[in-house]
Amino acid sequence: MTYYIPHTMISINTFNAFLKQYASLMLLIFLAAMIPFSALYIFRHWAHDIYLIQNTLPFAIPKTSQDTLEQTITALPNGHLFGSVQSHIESAPISQLPIRITGIVQIIDRHAHVASKAYLSVNGERDHLYQVGDRLQNGVMVYEVTKDTVIFENHGRLEKIVLQRSMGGSE
Repeated sequence: MTYYIPHTMISINTFNAFLKQYASLMLLIFLAAMIPFSALYIFRHWAHDIYLIQNTLPFAIPKTSQDTLEQTITALPNGHLFGSVQSHIESAPISQLPIRITGIVQIIDRHAHVASKAYLSVNGERDHLYQVGDRLQNGVMVYEVTKDTVIFENHGRLEKIVLQRSMGGSE
């Protein structure tokens, strides 16, 4: 079977072969064009990561001579390589507020630090969902939500309530 294409006479098999070659060529050109863009993207992010590493170390690293190498080695154990423990959680007293934690939804997202939420029952009422920054009553604000604790700011003072875990299936 043949089809008439102006100024030429091509069989369907020849036309299909031509389309396959044309599609393969376009795919090859597209992939060849994507390689430099991918490399640029990768190098740009690596440069940003290196910048972050060099500018956010939690302790100073000296940059001269053999003596400073020894100082650096001595400074490593005292430096908080992965951040320091949040002491306000441990040092906050247990709150006497009439609030009960009924559940915590911990969302770990490096871009949204206020993503975690807590289900709280205030004054024995039905529980509601709160997040960091929400006001409860009489100047009490949710300050932080961790995996098992909610820290409140009560008139400028930090207080905590720990999630009570029940043992067994019934309460």
